[in-house]
Amino acid sequence: MLLALSMELALKAWFVFDYDDPKVARSHNLIKLFESLKPESQEKLDTEFKRSVAPYHPAFSSWTTAFVTFCISTRTLSSTGAIFMREARI
Repeated sequence: MLLALSMELALKAWFVFDYDDPKVARSHNLIKLFESLKPESQEKLDTEFKRSVAPYHPAFSSWTTAFVTFCISTRTLSSTGAIFMREARI
């Protein structure tokens, strides 16, 4: 639950930086928030995910930030995923 909340806040903050507009979507849907970011920002997040997370857990190397966001928003990230998140220091 706290992971989802922190992701929501981070995505909303990123939106403000992208558009220089404090009027962020009034949504808790992580996928919609992620998709509302500029494509360049989505790519940056994907690149950073692959650089800083995937090396710690090879099974997640083909995952994208959008997919992880979906898993967290739908609570389908397993306990293995939670362990992975802790190991990768997300």
